[in-house]
Amino acid sequence: MLLSELKEVIEIDSKISSLHGELNGLYQKRARLVEATTAKPVNSPAVGLPERSETPDMMTPQKWAKRVYDQSVKNWSDIGVQIPAKSTLLTKFKKAYGILTAISDENPELAKKMNVILVPPTKKLNLPIESKFRSHQPAVFDKDYIQPEIRLKESKAWKVLLVYTSKHGLSLGDAAAITKSKAYKIAGFDTRGLGLSEYLAMTLQVESVVDQDTCTALLRDPAGDNRVIVGQFVNGRYRVEITDDEDLFGDVTFRPAVEVK
Repeated sequence: MLLSELKEVIEIDSKISSLHGELNGLYQKRARLVEATTAKPVNSPAVGLPERSETPDMMTPQKWAKRVYDQSVKNWSDIGVQIPAKSTLLTKFKKAYGILTAISDENPELAKKMNVILVPPTKKLNLPIESKFRSHQPAVFDKDYIQPEIRLKESKAWKVLLVYTSKHGLSLGDAAAITKSKAYKIAGFDTRGLGLSEYLAMTLQVESVVDQDTCTALLRDPAGDNRVIVGQFVNGRYRVEITDDEDLFGDVTFRPAVEVK
């Protein structure tokens, strides 16, 4: 390659990089404008998590569990999915109440941002999720992307999880540091409950997008030495990919999640 041609290639690469940055900025601006004009009242979520204005200690486990179940029925029926019978889930919801209370005793602020989510069997969830099932999230306008190298783990049963569902996860260091320090241990619980299926199910059950400009490490699904599976929202859709742990440059976060068994 001649020197003049090399210079031209470098100039083209620079323009491409600049256009990518501009395009990403436009995607984010579009998302903000669409969310602002179509946002729903916070007290009437479309396919959202159970609203919990009261702390668990202000109600009985039975009452709290029934409230979560009723909201879950509405959440999933809105997208045409029937959840298991109340008798099947109520016991787990009451256990979730106990776990949430224990976490609240140790870290009240963390507990306030943890909510119950349901994870359907693999065939019901139908990964990757089509954008039409995210109509309550106007910022989403494309099908989820799952890196082909990631193997989907098939699950035949519904799962119940307590998950930290704030807009961004917690900054606790990279995946290796979280594992080595056991920062995932909260109130005696192993909170590495988010894998690929659990993460995408969680994103389906919140009104506003999460992990925009950051990404969540999915520690439930190991990716090999010095590699980690991460989930994030980029350019109008959720993406789940494998990356080198050391390449995340502090953007990786952790979402505590406890599977209720």
